Amino acid sequence: MLVGRSVSGSSVGLRWSGAPEVEDVKYLVQYQQNKGPPEWVYYRPSHPVNSTEIIVEDLKPYTKYQFRIAWLVLPRHSPVLSNPSSWISTLASGPPRSPPRELRAVPLDWSRVEVSWDPPLFPGGDLISYTLYSKDAEGKQEMRDNIDANSERRYILSELSANTTYILNLTSTNHRGEGPAVVAQVTTYPTAPAVDDGQGYLLLTSGSRILRLGLDITDAPQHLYNVSEHLNITGMAVYIPFDVIYISDTGGSITQLIPSSKKVYTLLTQNHLHGYPLSLSVDWLYYHLYYIVHLEPTMNNVWQLWRCNLSGKYPVLIYGELHYEPKHLQVDPYNGYIWWISEDVDGGLYRLDMNDSDETKEPEIVLSSPELDLGGLVLDPPNFQVLVADRKNNAMLAVSLDGTSVTNLRANTQRAFFQHLKSVVHLNSRFFWTDGSEVYTEELNDGTFYHNSYSMNTVDVGTIVAVHGSTQPVPVPLNPPTDLQAVFTRTTASLRFTCMANMAAGDILYNQGKHTPRGKRPWSREFRGRTRCHGRRPQLVWATKDKIFMSSLVGSDSSVLVPQETLQAKLKGEKIVDLAFFRDTLVMAVSNQSVFLMNMTASTFAEVPNTHGVLSVSVDWLTQRLFWANPHRQMIGWSSLQGTSQGPLNVVTAAREVRVDALHGRLFWTTPHALLVSTLAGRNVSTIHQEGIFSGKQVYGLTVDTFGARIWWIVRDAEGCKLFGASMKEKVVKFPTKALPQPVMLGPMWYLSERLLWLGEDGDLVVSDTSLNNSAALNTSSLGVLHFTVMLPDLQPMPANVLEPQVIPGQIDESSVVVEGTWEEFALRWSPITNINYGNLLYEVIIDNGSGKKAILTRNNSIPYEEKLPPYSPLKLSVRGITDWSVGTRLIKTIRTPASLPGPPQDLRTFVQKVQDTVAIIHLRWSAPEKPNGEITSYEVIECSGESEGHCRSVSVEASQIKVKVENLSPDQVYRFKVAAVNEIGKGPYSSEVTGGLQQHMPTPSLIVVAGEALMKLDADLQEEREILSENSRVQWVSALLSNSSFAWMDMNSDVYITHMTTNYTERLLRLGGQGVGLAADWVREIIVWAERPSVGSREINLQMLEIEYKSRKSLAKISLSDPIKKFLLSPATSQVLILHDSYRGSKLSIVSFAHSKVVQDVFSQERDLECTCSKNPSLMGGAALDTTNLTHPALYFVAGGGVGETPKTTVVYKTDLHGCDCEPVFVPEDFGYGPCVEIAVDFAHLYCYVGVNQTLLWLPKTGTVSADSLRAQYLYNATSLIPLDLATQPMPDPDCLTTSNYTHLPKLAGSQETAIAIELKVPEAKVDACGSLPLPPVMYTVYYAPVAHSDEGSCATDVRLCRQWRSTNRFITVDGLQPFTRYVFRASVETVYNHRLGIVSVASPSAVFKTKAKGI
Repeated sequence: MLVGRSVSGSSVGLRWSGAPEVEDVKYLVQYQQNKGPPEWVYYRPSHPVNSTEIIVEDLKPYTKYQFRIAWLVLPRHSPVLSNPSSWISTLASGPPRSPPRELRAVPLDWSRVEVSWDPPLFPGGDLISYTLYSKDAEGKQEMRDNIDANSERRYILSELSANTTYILNLTSTNHRGEGPAVVAQVTTYPTAPAVDDGQGYLLLTSGSRILRLGLDITDAPQHLYNVSEHLNITGMAVYIPFDVIYISDTGGSITQLIPSSKKVYTLLTQNHLHGYPLSLSVDWLYYHLYYIVHLEPTMNNVWQLWRCNLSGKYPVLIYGELHYEPKHLQVDPYNGYIWWISEDVDGGLYRLDMNDSDETKEPEIVLSSPELDLGGLVLDPPNFQVLVADRKNNAMLAVSLDGTSVTNLRANTQRAFFQHLKSVVHLNSRFFWTDGSEVYTEELNDGTFYHNSYSMNTVDVGTIVAVHGSTQPVPVPLNPPTDLQAVFTRTTASLRFTCMANMAAGDILYNQGKHTPRGKRPWSREFRGRTRCHGRRPQLVWATKDKIFMSSLVGSDSSVLVPQETLQAKLKGEKIVDLAFFRDTLVMAVSNQSVFLMNMTASTFAEVPNTHGVLSVSVDWLTQRLFWANPHRQMIGWSSLQGTSQGPLNVVTAAREVRVDALHGRLFWTTPHALLVSTLAGRNVSTIHQEGIFSGKQVYGLTVDTFGARIWWIVRDAEGCKLFGASMKEKVVKFPTKALPQPVMLGPMWYLSERLLWLGEDGDLVVSDTSLNNSAALNTSSLGVLHFTVMLPDLQPMPANVLEPQVIPGQIDESSVVVEGTWEEFALRWSPITNINYGNLLYEVIIDNGSGKKAILTRNNSIPYEEKLPPYSPLKLSVRGITDWSVGTRLIKTIRTPASLPGPPQDLRTFVQKVQDTVAIIHLRWSAPEKPNGEITSYEVIECSGESEGHCRSVSVEASQIKVKVENLSPDQVYRFKVAAVNEIGKGPYSSEVTGGLQQHMPTPSLIVVAGEALMKLDADLQEEREILSENSRVQWVSALLSNSSFAWMDMNSDVYITHMTTNYTERLLRLGGQGVGLAADWVREIIVWAERPSVGSREINLQMLEIEYKSRKSLAKISLSDPIKKFLLSPATSQVLILHDSYRGSKLSIVSFAHSKVVQDVFSQERDLECTCSKNPSLMGGAALDTTNLTHPALYFVAGGGVGETPKTTVVYKTDLHGCDCEPVFVPEDFGYGPCVEIAVDFAHLYCYVGVNQTLLWLPKTGTVSADSLRAQYLYNATSLIPLDLATQPMPDPDCLTTSNYTHLPKLAGSQETAIAIELKVPEAKVDACGSLPLPPVMYTVYYAPVAHSDEGSCATDVRLCRQWRSTNRFITVDGLQPFTRYVFRASVETVYNHRLGIVSVASPSAVFKTKAKGI
């Protein structure tokens, strides 16, 4: 801590506590100051102290210091350092101790110099002012300027002499005096020598003509060229070195005229320009033609500034939208500006910086005033000014480049004629101008200028151009080159240096000095470097916005790899954000796009999938994989070069850069504030460098020296950039930190042969040795380089003595994983991986025992398991090989601990299937043991009858079967069952006994379920599903025929099928002509009844039937119902159809009797007595089902809102009769936390309810009180119909009701022809007394016939086996194929499908004789 009142201008008192209890304790003090590089310095290192207090002296005044204490524990060992103190400032004292820094002096023109500087490092106190002393080298001119310390540290010296060297001294002053000075030297530019050689001539435009005019006032104009009689010239410019004239005309063309050969070339036409060209100007240093274009349509008044080369090629838009006409266009490449004048309302002199690459650059107005009317414009480049006519004040002005200096050049004119000036030039110290009708010049006589006009015939003059070499000057060097730099290769050195300020261009020879065509200047300073070691040549790959190109290390031998058109097409206009390489493949990370690979040999592109948003990419050349960073997703990922395999690294990090050291299997990456390292497999993550998140520092520029196991990186803060480095051989050993001389662009840095390469903030590529002693820069700022990389195969070395390194572990054989030992003590073993030949191999083992996971790394291929687990406990084992480069494919296998005897089976239960009153089957079922303690191989079932143990038998059941069907049982016996499980160890204990009797039918809960458009069989007890028909069948309606194990169904195309459940054989019965809207099966009569609309949307519905056996169709009834039908139910005993349909008032349940009235009635609005309990208008809210276990008295189940006349808050499943009279609530699903039943079904013992909102099937006892224990539930997806598979739901009547009696009626003649006789038979009468209203199944009529024999014996009349037969389901039968005029005997019989099945023969009727007609009658 700071000792009170101990701070002075040069000393600070410190005190600290917490000294250890050690004898002869010694301390040293370290300090660092906040100015300059951060470096801790020992205070008097040879004089350690024993006390805990010290006065630190010899400090600089008014400077902030930070201190820390070093405890010298042991000799020759590093001291223990305390935490740094807070910053402590010494007091102000004395004048400044150091001079101002970085004094810079740059000549602006021949009379002005700009001076700038930085404050002194040690000001000694608050500064008051700076003092600038300046004098010429001969001491003839001395000046002193005082500058406020709080103002901008920039000052312009003016009124200096031309071509004069000045010595500048700058000091700073605080309250206690003036400090030392910093000295600089600068030379002003010379004034341009006046060129008055009397040479040159003028070019004039006059309508469509170009005229040549000499400089003598008596010269007459000479015709030079005529564009076309109907066109006018709008602009003219001259390139003097080649004697070329450029012309723009009202026809929209720009042409090139070569006067010496009279040749004319059209460079640009109106189609190219999209408008009309006006003013022209030539850039004589960089060989460009600039032109103004008035865009079409011209009434929009938009002008643009364009540039092309001197041959009219490569046009480039310079400025795109001017809303006034820029006149008198002049390009000054000497000083780097484009000039023009606006004569609009906001007129003035404008300039545009030629060197500004910013697309949003705007023209600057240099001179503008309501008191001025600017006309013609003349360049004066050597004197850093332009000459402008002020027509309002009849004056000629000289304006400095920044507009700060304006001088009237012709104030000494006897009588001026500038007020109507339209175009002007300056040549041989004289102005020449025109007012449109006359051409003027001037003469100087005794200090006064006199204006005279040429003696010319009446001519309209537009533009004047002076033709003389002085009007297009070439710059002359004034100062020696500076900042000499060199980049060395194996045999060459590339030099670079900085030209003097405002140097434009010229033919420069990089020899021992600096030359232009105008002269030679002094030598530069010396630069030292060394050449590269022998090896293959490195190449630099540069990525700009427009293209990718390659060059040598010194920037020479450049070639375009990807031209602009290809790059834009492939990258869709996005920018390259990182580059890497592998062999002849260039890897590109693209913003807002994916990673792309370019094969430089084949010039092909490939996109790496699933790499969108990658910001950085690097290559592991041993495994041929890409590693990439996606900071937005906070992940580092990898993929094969083709992208076929990929995955994330097991780290969460906002990495901005990734760099691979494949030789050592390491991955380095930077975040904005840290540098981290891990193996390429993502293990052993550690931090190498860390900055605070709010420290204002950034970490970037990561590069790796693979051979030397070294890394370098950059940390940038407000004070600049610092280079950090570290050796990574055994442990991380950091190098001393060095300050970089200039800021480094946020981007890549690369290592190459003891050199570091990076992009400076100015866009130049910097090449430096790793110690930063010598650095050089390649002039790449003008290229707009976004990213670059160094391509050299030596940078991706292979391991020594390994021909083909294998570092990715192979797959472990799943069958090799074994458990060895007993369940009380065992180990896990697997086969070793054998393909690794470089690096170390580990096994990552993860064991999940269900209650927790344990991860182990081992070099062995086996591990003992130490935790105690029950026998045959599942272990989820995950094992894979790991190297520093990658991880192998993870083998995941669930294994079991060693087995023991199994526990008893659970939940024994019986279901009784009564086939007949005296025949029954018991279905015994159970659940697997809670603790199988091994793999169950079988079950032993013990069945006992009676009380005695002697009447028992044993049955062995496969392990996959947890059920057994017990047959051949005595109806009056009670049976007992128990089950034991068997595994590899042996048989376990038996379950508890369960008893079962045969008195009551108890079906297994099995259903046919329509789910979506598929059909499946569901065993709800075992929760087993089996698909019968797939969704491709598009099932819409289904009805079962359980007696023959089949079901009828209709698809979305209104095709009707029948499918046998045992074989899955499906037969199409018919295709409807209209739209099928309902289907049900009558299992008694074996017919299918369906509802069919003639067309979609029709109100009419036809109820029809099909006899399954005889395939005959019959219409039953026609009804009118426009509502969509939800349910279509059939009661065979009553010949009624129930239809659940949606009306505009809600769901309705209607009933139709196709045997009697054939009228649609509401079930709940039929005639009934006053004691009925059902509501007349129940709020139907779900499904409906028929309970037909009592064939002649079926029950109706339906779902409706609870209560009468109330808004239903719950739904109730009700039971009623087909008259809708007495309603009994059966089940309320909301009472058990479920939603309403959208589908219901019933069998003999169960009610089934499908809850759509819960996707759950509920089943419960059909009778009795419902409890939570009796309610069973299971998940079922998207069920739309439920059909029970209980035979008791389709009972059969007495066989007498299914068959016909003997047919006793004589056949009746219905008609006779020559070869045919029509027979009419009677319909069999229903057996009302025995069968009630139960209709007879469909009948088959058989007619027996034969010609009348001479004797009844042995004839058809007595034995039908001697007759011919004719069968039909129609009682009107026509027998054809007979002989004319012949008597035939006829007999008939009638039978149903059940006659044959039950073995009941229908005896034929007595015989009748009918005669065919005679032939021709």
